Amino acid sequence: MNKKFIWPAAVLVALLGLTGFIAIKQMADVKADLTLPQGFSATIVADSLGGVRHIAVTSRGDVYVKMGSTRKTNGKGIIFLSDTNHDGRLDKKLLFGDYVGTGIKIKDHYLYASSNSAVYRYKLNDKDEVINTENPETIVQGLADHRQDNAKPLTFDEQGNLYVTIGSWSDACREKGSAVGIPGCPLLDSAGGIWKFKANKLNQSFGDGVKFATGIKNAVGLAYNPGSKSVLLLITAVALTSNPDRFLPSDERAITS
Repeated sequence: MNKKFIWPAAVLVALLGLTGFIAIKQMADVKADLTLPQGFSATIVADSLGGVRHIAVTSRGDVYVKMGSTRKTNGKGIIFLSDTNHDGRLDKKLLFGDYVGTGIKIKDHYLYASSNSAVYRYKLNDKDEVINTENPETIVQGLADHRQDNAKPLTFDEQGNLYVTIGSWSDACREKGSAVGIPGCPLLDSAGGIWKFKANKLNQSFGDGVKFATGIKNAVGLAYNPGSKSVLLLITAVALTSNPDRFLPSDERAITS
């Protein structure tokens, strides 16, 4: 049996950094003002998009962007960006998807995208372009959304499984204003972890999912490592625990990224 591991956030950041590079020819340099490790570089290919969350890059170098805010996108939650004149800037912009969210990935000729309570997918053509932007298929719906720590990042394994974060909107595993824990942490039955669904099954609900990992306040980034067959995650809030009496207020400053 393969063991499953949750890798540290620093490892995930390093891996995501490697996947974020796009090879571009004949490009006018527009350098990004970032401090990067030796051997890395960054160039601005699109800007002023608004509340960007996650991105997905196609084999042709086009980019799908998932938006956490639609104030600059006329109510649309996904942007498709393409470099039509090969100058290194993503000049073509197509807006679609009437929902904000976080997760977006390409898998098996589909574009998967999440709202704060559901996961949808769009069929892609041979150029990795969405065929019908108006009618996505619903993969899973009815996931908890209490307007706090409600992002639904996603990833896939090689066995056709979809992993989705369901963050905790409450610090209910300890008594308010103290470090005294609530035994059993009942909140973890429906939130504060990663749930697994079928990637190719339509119209699933929360009840169709299987709890894969728990005690995770809010993992805003997920990735799957096929080599180790493990799920990587990036946490930006203190993890819940089934033994919350062991959590001290000072721990929050030490472990929150």
